[in-house]
Amino acid sequence: RHPTRMPRPVAASASYPACHSLPQHLALSGDLVRAHNNGGVLIATFTNRLAADFALNWARQLHTLGLRSLIGISERLVGWGEGAGGDAGGGEEAFKLAGAGLFCADGPSMKINGQAGRWAE
Repeated sequence: RHPTRMPRPVAASASYPACHSLPQHLALSGDLVRAHNNGGVLIATFTNRLAADFALNWARQLHTLGLRSLIGISERLVGWGEGAGGDAGGGEEAFKLAGAGLFCADGPSMKINGQAGRWAE
């Protein structure tokens, strides 16, 4: 295999859905992976609402360097980080503006322990 060639996407099994509680449009797909790879390299992390500030800063720093990223989320971030005055400092749109693609990472291990469970999903 050529190191920069993307592997073929693997279909999610019927017994383990792509998303557990989040909308299926957030499922990790081959198109999302291809759109956010950096010369065949994926840069990914995971977050929830509590660590979303860190994840957004991380994505913005990568974007400044011309790199795209993927962020697995365990819950919707709609409305997160928006100030009382309605400024759009956060929310899922902020991640998009920072060159990050969001995908669901909302399985049972992630719900129990967001730090350790994220890699088990």
